[in-house]
Amino acid sequence: PNGGPAPIHAIFSAAGGSSVCSTIDGGDPIVLYDRIDQRWIISQLAYNTSFTNNHFCLAISKTSDATGSFAAYDVPFGRNLPDYPKLGIWTTGSTWNNSSAQAGVYFSANIFSHGSSFIGAQMCSFPLSAVVSQPSSIPWACYQNGTSVYSLLPADLEGSPGVSGTTNPAPTGTAEYFLQFSGSNTLKLYQFTPNFAAQSGTVSSLPNLGAKTFYEACGGGACVPQLGTSTQLDSLGDRLMYRLSYRNYGGSIGQSMVVTHSVQNSSTSSQTGVRWYQLTGSG
Repeated sequence: PNGGPAPIHAIFSAAGGSSVCSTIDGGDPIVLYDRIDQRWIISQLAYNTSFTNNHFCLAISKTSDATGSFAAYDVPFGRNLPDYPKLGIWTTGSTWNNSSAQAGVYFSANIFSHGSSFIGAQMCSFPLSAVVSQPSSIPWACYQNGTSVYSLLPADLEGSPGVSGTTNPAPTGTAEYFLQFSGSNTLKLYQFTPNFAAQSGTVSSLPNLGAKTFYEACGGGACVPQLGTSTQLDSLGDRLMYRLSYRNYGGSIGQSMVVTHSVQNSSTSSQTGVRWYQLTGSG
């Protein structure tokens, strides 16, 4: 809405007055720019106090102007809360486009039945072409993992289409990457292939990646001080931090993904720092 600031739910008025997305700010917001289509994507959660009515709220700008009008979607999850939702943009091929077989907006969330019983992480996607066409309803393709899979990050393309010397889309046919920090000095890498026609998908696991020993910041809890208040920030040290940044440099450098999470500086220090990883390879 023009003349802000305004609560995030105001942007979801386009979903209709009966939608909980237009009245509730449930948190976990994401603001992501789709460089391929030059559109803004905004999302957050909405739910009732008993977590029996849970929704994922999605808005897509109609132009590259983030202060302009948006199309809004209310994605119901029923009694399952799609907690900690994350988004990533993906496409493949020799040119930047939104029509490759793998082109999509990819989504991950930790699914909790009634907001309390963890079911596992869900991977979803919808066609990237829908960002521009903005249909009345979006075809989602999803796969529900078991409880050993949690707090996934979908890879998000970096680069600027049409700018000389920038990076490339992912190689033709490359399925979207999802990454998980398992808590045992291990990074787990997955690839998700959606089937939009069947509204389903398949997942493959790549070899685990070992990491040197570290200690989660605050054991995964809240300990990060803020100036002027006694309220401490939650380190979320038990999971990777958004985003999983992907670049395809081509040539001898190949593909690269960078990601971070919060750790203690040492086993004897309570000071918190940022650990980062760079995953590289031509395959």
